[in-house]
Amino acid sequence: MADRYPRLGTGVVILNKHGQILFGKRLNQPLGWSIPGGHVEFGENLIDCAKREVMEEVGIEIENVEPLTFGENLLLDQDYHSVSIFLFSTIKDGEIIGNPEPHKCGGWEWFDITDIPSSLSFNYDPLLNEEGLKILSDYKKKYLDLKKKPH
Repeated sequence: MADRYPRLGTGVVILNKHGQILFGKRLNQPLGWSIPGGHVEFGENLIDCAKREVMEEVGIEIENVEPLTFGENLLLDQDYHSVSIFLFSTIKDGEIIGNPEPHKCGGWEWFDITDIPSSLSFNYDPLLNEEGLKILSDYKKKYLDLKKKPH
């Protein structure tokens, strides 16, 4: 048997001005809802990987990219093993969401942190546990103006 190693990837939490998180509906295994991201290319740093993957998958530019934590996806029944570095980011301009890869994704949707889809494709426990949610809250305070404006 040849040596096999897990793949290194990024998972990018993108926040809009309302503090919602972007998820896409995967059409390939593993099925379910997923944040944008993908495998790091040789010679590429994590932040550049996050920006490239978001542009490829969603068609938007991100900024304020900061590493958060890591997670592992060990799906041996699907012959899949990866280690992902999760990063937070905000949209650089606007909120236009495209779908440049319709053969991979059924579309992108914004979700409130209290209404995350139940059918997730990967292990997002490090993002959604108490510590991850605290860091998310701090990130939102740092980068987003979530104050309600009078109508």
